[in-house]
Amino acid sequence: PAKVQAAFFHSGVRKSSLVEQSDMRIELLPALTDNYMYLLIDEDTKEAAIVDPVEPNKVVEAVKKHGVKLKTVLTTHHHWDHAGGNEKLVKLVPGLTVYGGDDRVGALTKKVTHYNTFKVGSLNVKCLFTPCHTTGHICYFVTKENSSEPPAVFTGDTLFVAGCGKFFEGTADEMYKALIDILGRLPPETRVYCGHEYTINNLKFARHVEPDNEAIRKKLAWAKEKYDSGEPTIPSTVADEFTFNPFMRVREKSVQEHAGTGDPIETMRSIRKEKDGFRGEMKVKVISILEDNYMYLVIEEESKEAIAVDPAVPHRLLEIVKREGVRLTTVLTTHHHWDHARGNEALVKEIPELRVYGGDDRIPGLTDKVTNGQELKFNTINVRCLFTPCHTSGHMCYFMWEDDCTDSPAVFTGDTLFVGGCGRFFEGTAEQMYHNLTEVLGTLPLDTKVFCGHEYTIKNLKFASLVEPENEKVKEMLSWARARDDDDKPTVPSTLLEEFEYNPFLRLSEEGVQKFTGKTDPIEVLRVLRKEKDNFKKPKERVLPHAMLALEWGLLRP
Repeated sequence: PAKVQAAFFHSGVRKSSLVEQSDMRIELLPALTDNYMYLLIDEDTKEAAIVDPVEPNKVVEAVKKHGVKLKTVLTTHHHWDHAGGNEKLVKLVPGLTVYGGDDRVGALTKKVTHYNTFKVGSLNVKCLFTPCHTTGHICYFVTKENSSEPPAVFTGDTLFVAGCGKFFEGTADEMYKALIDILGRLPPETRVYCGHEYTINNLKFARHVEPDNEAIRKKLAWAKEKYDSGEPTIPSTVADEFTFNPFMRVREKSVQEHAGTGDPIETMRSIRKEKDGFRGEMKVKVISILEDNYMYLVIEEESKEAIAVDPAVPHRLLEIVKREGVRLTTVLTTHHHWDHARGNEALVKEIPELRVYGGDDRIPGLTDKVTNGQELKFNTINVRCLFTPCHTSGHMCYFMWEDDCTDSPAVFTGDTLFVGGCGRFFEGTAEQMYHNLTEVLGTLPLDTKVFCGHEYTIKNLKFASLVEPENEKVKEMLSWARARDDDDKPTVPSTLLEEFEYNPFLRLSEEGVQKFTGKTDPIEVLRVLRKEKDNFKKPKERVLPHAMLALEWGLLRP
């Protein structure tokens, strides 16, 4: 996925980077879409530790390259994109000690808490308990006795370059303590190695908070250059963070004035809430229509121009367009079925200059027929057309991303990929759907937001629980989806990463899915799954809200 993202977003593959000191070496290993793993090497003993090894095979390759002995895993927190590789890594490298502060950390052998210490070779590691993003989050502070070199701190999802983690399991008070009282009191020269490449987005928000801060302006220009060349923006230093990170600057008058409070903790609470809703140039509105369909309005904030996806109820769409004060220029149609394409002709009559894109001559109002891989550009929004025939012979998905932005991209999948499921094979074969799911959509960046054509989530997850009754992710997601349904709220978007965890049609090589189908060949597994799903009993009919649901979604907000 990292290579795919590189092709879409910048000129080269995300590069690894080596920070060399006389006492330690640290290799930054890009993982998934925007994660970092870190190989920490003690120069004296050639012993090594790995931080958050979500891609174990890549870790093993790096260990071999450096010729070191991997003995330790340092896990900052239990989230899949940090701890998800632990179980596999301990099988690949027997005898590892796996440190973490949370019983939910996979393959944990040594639970630690605040100020616990241990060694990696001759390097000293001190555990810093920083609960908030998760209740068991640990940062790791690494030093060498009698060394004049800068120490290192691995901050996971607590402190980022110019930002901090979301308060998923904690409070503003806890994050204040973590950033100011714990990490902020480390030596100023301490190098900060964080869990994600979120720097550009974080600095854009920092600029919003402090538009006159010259340090932010310079750091943002530098970060864009690094990102364009595929290079990491990490590490920073503790001293640097105090100059441009608004969450480290909550005691500064300029940040407090922006938050409208003189209290640092209230400032922390205020700007984190604001950051959660902070958007780039692209905004996606999710609109519930008909019985269970979704149409989407994608708004480019700077130009106030908009793109509609599958606008089957045109008068509702035009109401929203008017309310938002935007100009509708484009329609993207995934396929010709009436519940996706029936509004096109009415929209073209209302807006004669409207362009209607699609991959099938049967689409009403079609003005521009597109082909696989064709790229379209609408101001700062880029669209790549992905031909996914099977549900219909001319089905097209649309992959979308913004210029100069590291927010998660989006993919509008129509009736090819649903939350927890896939479309029926009305005009295609299992071979085609396998290609669509694994080789087209499945190779997009894992953080891609999936906006599908229907609210089929509960039914899909009930079937998924039949296929894999022991899959905890399926159970969690089904419980969440039912709660959303009770509140008349949509379950879209999901992410590709999530789909790989609970969608049986993307889990064709998993033992449980193969056992359910009695097949091992992935295409045969898919064929049997789809047949079983076609015969699966429908759940009770959903009571639909009278009001249209239209929710705004900003793409990835760290």
